Amino acid sequence: RPPPPSGPLTLHGKSQIFSVLLSPLGAFLRAYLSQNLNSPTRFVKYTGTLLSNILGTFISAAVQGYYFYNGESLGFNALSFGFAGSLSTVSTFVGEIEGEEEEGNSIGYTTITVVLTVVSSLLGFLAGGWRA
Repeated sequence: RPPPPSGPLTLHGKSQIFSVLLSPLGAFLRAYLSQNLNSPTRFVKYTGTLLSNILGTFISAAVQGYYFYNGESLGFNALSFGFAGSLSTVSTFVGEIEGEEEEGNSIGYTTITVVLTVVSSLLGFLAGGWRA
């Protein structure tokens, strides 16, 4: 079977363009949450980043659940890769783990993040396929 056509006017090309356009919105929301919720006095010092990662994985998994049950949609694909991909970030998470490692809290923060994002992904996938 030949590969699907590519280029800026195909569904795949439009999805990539929309992903690029939505990416800054996810990055701005992540920065806003981090600036306003991260605090050394909280139980989880990086609450903003944790919330960003939970929301990003939920949205991405919900889109994949929708896709799994209903088929591909241009807007949903761009939402998953563009917005949610920029909202959740591995690089910030790794940097914060290193910061927590110096204080001896890296295992706890890592565990909390991994468990909550996995649960968020499962719930997102189920939510995406809810009406299927």
